[in-house]
Amino acid sequence: MDLSKKFAFYFGVTALVAVAVKIVCQMALTSVGGAILIALLVAPILGACAGYFFGRSLSRAVRDLRAVIERLTRWDTAGEVPHTARRDELGGLANALQTFQDDAKSWSESHQSELD
Repeated sequence: MDLSKKFAFYFGVTALVAVAVKIVCQMALTSVGGAILIALLVAPILGACAGYFFGRSLSRAVRDLRAVIERLTRWDTAGEVPHTARRDELGGLANALQTFQDDAKSWSESHQSELD
């Protein structure tokens, strides 16, 4: 799932949770104003938690791919490229880095054989 669909999904889930919280609060509380107030307090907290966990997975992947790029700038082609199994834009970037690393490794080996 690409990142824009993930964002839309998480925002949709947050909206559904907000509606569910509002309905539960209305059933539990007799005053509508109190239920809306509680829903307005709970829904942003749940949305923030979902955003935190989603953002954390994104930042971890970006940090890992940045480390690969930094490693490749030093012509270190020995390591592995993480996140190649992902099916979103970060997975596409990881696969492009894997291709670049493989090409750099073959280029380096061919030029090393020419020097010998």
